[in-house]
Order: sequence, then C-alpha cells, then structure tokens
Amino acid sequence: MQGSSYYNLKSYENCIKTFKLIEDGKTASETSYYYTAMSYKALSNQSMAVVYFDKAIKEAVSPNVNSYYSEMADSYDILHQLKKAVNAYQKSLLYGVLPLTYYELANIYDAQLRNKAAAVRYFKKYIRSGPPKDQRAYMNYSKKRISELSR
Repeated sequence: MQGSSYYNLKSYENCIKTFKLIEDGKTASETSYYYTAMSYKALSNQSMAVVYFDKAIKEAVSPNVNSYYSEMADSYDILHQLKKAVNAYQKSLLYGVLPLTYYELANIYDAQLRNKAAAVRYFKKYIRSGPPKDQRAYMNYSKKRISELSR
C-alpha cells in the first residue's frame, strides 16, 4: 500500500524504492511491477518501464494460456469452424510455442483449407521448432508433405 501511495503522491522514486524492497524479497506481484513500471515511465525512463511492464504481464498471465488456446482451437476444428481454430492456434503461439501447434496449423491449411503455401510454412516451422523424439512420425510426415506440396 505504501508503494502505491507514493505513486499516487507522484513520489515516483520512493515508489520504485518501496517496490524494489518486496521484489528483492520475492513477494512482488503484478501490481507492484505495474506501479514500478508506471513510476519509471513518469520519470521518462522508458527502457526500465518496459522491463517492469514485461514483468507485470508475465506475472498476470498464466503459463498455461497457450495450452488453453490450443485446446480451444482443437474444439473449433472438431466443430469445423476452421477460421476460429486457426485464430485460436495462432493466439496460443503468442503465449508460448508448442511444436504441435505448428503441426496442427499445417494440417488445417493442408487438408481442410487447401492453402499449400501456408501449409508448407507451418510444416517448416514445426520441423524448425525441434519437436520431441516421440513425434518422429509427425516429423517424417511433415517432411513428406513439404516435398509433395512444393512440386
């Protein structure tokens, strides 16, 4: 509360100092990072503001969001709502890359949307993403499809 009070009083240096104390104690939160970022911004230190906005975002967003979007995309695919499936898969990539997401996008573009260029692009991204060894069959299929679609 003291840190946010300093911010509201426009005592930005004290706000930063106060929130640095809890950051060092590992009890920082989305809110403390936000006020720290806003204080740096008010002091025209944009580079530090960006650092703390990034920390606030990471603290605010669940590390599972990419999986949630991927599961949503799979449901849209089953419902044959392909544009919504593609959008959800692409959103999942904003929150973290799972190699299979690229593979799923490639398959939608290949088999259902018949967009060869997009299919090849996502098959290549899948291969470059370094999928685990247990996905070797998907890797082999991706290479085969790239060859076939590039003819």
